[in-house]
Amino acid sequence: MSAVYANPRQILKRTADEAPEPVVQALAEAAAASEGPADDRMVVIRFRRDGRASTEVFMPARRDDAPERPISLLAALQANNELYQDALQRGRDAQRELLAAEGGALTGAQVADLLELSRQAVDKRRRAGRLIGLTTGRRGIIYPAWQFTESGVLPGLEAVLSDLPIRTGWSPVLFMLQANAWVDDELPLHVLRRGEVDRVRRAAKMCTSSTVRRSDVDTDRPGPHPTPHDDLSNRDLPLVQARSPWFRSHRASRDAMYFGATGSGRFGDPQGSYGVFYLGIDPECTFIEVIGRRLGLRTIAIDELASQTLSIISSSSALMLVDLTGAGLAQIGADARLFAGDHRISRLWSRAFLDHPSRPDGVLYPARHDPSRHAIALFQRPDLELWATPLGFDVLGRVLATYHLSLVP
Repeated sequence: MSAVYANPRQILKRTADEAPEPVVQALAEAAAASEGPADDRMVVIRFRRDGRASTEVFMPARRDDAPERPISLLAALQANNELYQDALQRGRDAQRELLAAEGGALTGAQVADLLELSRQAVDKRRRAGRLIGLTTGRRGIIYPAWQFTESGVLPGLEAVLSDLPIRTGWSPVLFMLQANAWVDDELPLHVLRRGEVDRVRRAAKMCTSSTVRRSDVDTDRPGPHPTPHDDLSNRDLPLVQARSPWFRSHRASRDAMYFGATGSGRFGDPQGSYGVFYLGIDPECTFIEVIGRRLGLRTIAIDELASQTLSIISSSSALMLVDLTGAGLAQIGADARLFAGDHRISRLWSRAFLDHPSRPDGVLYPARHDPSRHAIALFQRPDLELWATPLGFDVLGRVLATYHLSLVP
């Protein structure tokens, strides 16, 4: 569990006589490392299994500071040449595997014969994003064979490609040939071959927006969780105080601040009357929840990484969250299915939490793709004051090093 405190020097003064020794030591180190005004700093304390604690200090900008230009994840990766070259080498290995998968590849001449078109017409379709063609050096442009049948183009493929944010290069290959949570962890290619075009198109549309979450898919795995108990409003909720900074992964071209009010999402309002803002306690959490969910954990296209960034989300005050990360689940008659099962059920609980007399600001829960990290779902309230600041190269580089990427052009 990570605990987030504001202002390490002031917290150290208040807790030196009561806090566990590892916390006191970690805070002392963070306070000593801080430069400038103490109240500009935020410190994240991480408790390790051996009982020790470590810290990381962030400095979110004040509200009146001019925001910096967002740094793309690709730029952060390229800033560390060794890390970047390692990712490219893993990507080249992944490319060879992908090219050999599902029947190999065809030349432009072979595709022209199959479709009874000229080579110029085939290339025109490729450039328009209606066929998948890959540039491979001396072999020129080749076409994955799996996108064709004996009678032509795989039915539904053009429609799926039209729904993807990037329709050329390796991005559509990665989408089609990696297990995808939106189609029950199958390969979208296999689902499309069965003729389930709408399911694959929906998965493709989920990739189009960074504001659309994996939790927008209703699932009843691993089994239905009970709906909120009738007496929940009379029970004490397991509440934990949380202070910023928090973190969000989003497209660099879009605002970091987003409360989804469509009634979707794991903890969205089933009535659609309030929005929910999904964040990570640390940068790694928000990165893996978005990138891991949308693209798989290993292989990522350069264009996709170039479009993403991470931002610090700051709050003017501490927030109270319903803590679903530990023993508090039993306190409210719930279990882990609340954050890993049917989203229609968790949305009902979200509404019940919002209406509870204690008026929590949101929910703290284990991240799906890295349960050792915690995510936050914040409820939209009129008195909630938040602002965003881009993260710097050093933190972005560390996040990218945590999850070993295979990078393809």
